[in-house]
Amino acid sequence: MPLKTIYRRSPEVVMSFDYKDVLNGQGYLTYYLATALDSTATKQRVLTPNIVDSNDVSTTDTSDAVWADFTLILDHDYDLTIQKGGNIAIGTATAQITVNSNSNYSAHYSYWVVRLRKDDGSSETEIASGKTPTLQDASAGDVRHLLKMGISSGVSLNKGDILRVTVELWEKQATSGHSQTFIYYHDPAARTADHDTIISIPFKLPS
Repeated sequence: MPLKTIYRRSPEVVMSFDYKDVLNGQGYLTYYLATALDSTATKQRVLTPNIVDSNDVSTTDTSDAVWADFTLILDHDYDLTIQKGGNIAIGTATAQITVNSNSNYSAHYSYWVVRLRKDDGSSETEIASGKTPTLQDASAGDVRHLLKMGISSGVSLNKGDILRVTVELWEKQATSGHSQTFIYYHDPAARTADHDTIISIPFKLPS
């Protein structure tokens, strides 16, 4: 009597890790900031794992207001809806971002903040953040920053949660009448070199 043939199912996803990942029990996932148009041609800010051509390669803002203390003048969220759960590991996330803060006024100051957050639909939790140096009368053109964002406790991501990266610009200046122009870049394809924002996040490896 012939034996019954048993067909073994292949896993739905094949995952590979290097030796260092296995030793550390974690691996890194990379995401990019981008803009895209939805079905109504409305611009959406998205967090994507794919290297794509962003609809807009940069965001520009201008200001000539007086702020005695550092004031938040730009706050943009880039979202990714989680399709399958995972666990962000304790460790260090990084953000590579190119910014341009141009001013012709010596008493103008600004800095940029990148935040990593989770939104479960009822509350938003900050996971980590990084900050650029404070810039004074910055007219040096594009500047590339690598920000380290320490993660002190693990975070569970469930299906339907939103993984969010927020970009903030903070500014202060003593007198009005001095216009400042601020730019940051978010083109995953980096059609111009370094005009992308890259986010790397540590995740626990499946056991």
